[in-house]
Amino acid sequence: EVFAVYVEGFRDLGGLKAVRAVKRLKEQGRQVIFYKAGRTAAGRTATSGHTASVAGSYPVCESLMDDAGAMVCDNFTDFNELTRMALALKGKEFTGTQLAGISNAGYETVGIADNIEGNYPLSMADYEEKTRDKIQEVLDKNRLTTLVDVRNPMDLTPMGNDDAHEGVIRAQIDDPNVDCYLAATVPLSPTQQTLPAGVFGKEDIANENSYPNRLIRIFNETDIPMVFCIDSGELYDPMVKMMEEAGLIVFRTADLAIRTFAKYIHNRLK
Repeated sequence: EVFAVYVEGFRDLGGLKAVRAVKRLKEQGRQVIFYKAGRTAAGRTATSGHTASVAGSYPVCESLMDDAGAMVCDNFTDFNELTRMALALKGKEFTGTQLAGISNAGYETVGIADNIEGNYPLSMADYEEKTRDKIQEVLDKNRLTTLVDVRNPMDLTPMGNDDAHEGVIRAQIDDPNVDCYLAATVPLSPTQQTLPAGVFGKEDIANENSYPNRLIRIFNETDIPMVFCIDSGELYDPMVKMMEEAGLIVFRTADLAIRTFAKYIHNRLK
């Protein structure tokens, strides 16, 4: 379903065959993540010395592969992250570029908004009135009304517990104006269950109502493309591993999540 392709060069007519293969795969609903080496004079020299291949013109190759439907990557980070994303989101429905998001940290919500413009622009979705009412009900229920305004992205502050996160996320993804979603958190807040049992207090990510288990259920129940960000250190690696083993794609910084997500969305909409 997903092909991750690294190419240094082609024999005569090999590039044409590769482009035709990408078109066939795209028509079949499959995805090709493509990285072409030899972008610079130094890179072309390196590939020639490595494989005795003919690197060829990078701009021509990039243009033809992009036109054929491949996701052309500028660097290895893109190559790795887009491959992970293609696997995680292959069954989701891509309908547009209207994004909604959530975090419990102001710097993350600002970072989300700061990275929606660029070569692959997204826009922040405008909520319908009934969505705003649903979110407000969640804030009232969890005593966050005096701390949190209804906005997009939502900033629940560290006072927002797992129930509040789930309630707001479900309200947002139910809005018909929302095409794609980023759920982020800085998990150090004791209001969330984000650690394995025995590390701190009564936290236990194995609990059915822990933060990761709530996200896993939401992801599996919706057709909306969702990505996740756990902005933290190695103490929270068990939670990230748990989410990724359940099929979710998890980033460790929100800006990288948005930039990669935007490129992937635009390619899927072509």
